[in-house]
Amino acid sequence: MHDEKKTTGDSNIAFISSNDSGKDFSNRKFHRANDLLSFSPQIAATEKGNVHVVWVDKNNATGDSNVIFRSSNDNGMDFDHSVRLNRNPNQTSTSSSPQIAATEKGSVYVVWSENNLQFKEILDNGSIFGRTISLNNNIVLALSPQIVAIENGNVYLVWAEKNSGTNNDTVLLFKRISQSFFDRNL
Repeated sequence: MHDEKKTTGDSNIAFISSNDSGKDFSNRKFHRANDLLSFSPQIAATEKGNVHVVWVDKNNATGDSNVIFRSSNDNGMDFDHSVRLNRNPNQTSTSSSPQIAATEKGSVYVVWSENNLQFKEILDNGSIFGRTISLNNNIVLALSPQIVAIENGNVYLVWAEKNSGTNNDTVLLFKRISQSFFDRNL
């Protein structure tokens, strides 16, 4: 997956895949074709053939940016429609750094920065979307989130937080999510 620039200054997220150990690759499939700057693509795939992609679409005129999700249940041959993960249609946001993890059982987890750290659970291989949960407060800036999910239902998150106060402290935080409960913060 890579960013592909068009001559008009727009960008699209392109997807190519191989089902024969890299000997041949499918044609590119563009996920976005409107006048937005698309960047920060991330991908998660499972042995069962589920492929999930997230990226950021930014409107250069307004500065508004959204986390976009698409999924495929046939090894990337076809993708479902795009879903905006981060907000209601009437809100402006500045989203960045999306990360994604998926399990064989059909759960997908996405985390991103948007003033504070946001988390969303997506079930049934991309067909059921949970609510967005903020993991920190607006006093600190969440940076560089990472996410891993394992088959027993645990999801692990790590990120840096920079205090916006006068001391500018930066700390590393870790959370484990188990059965939809946040049970550890270091």
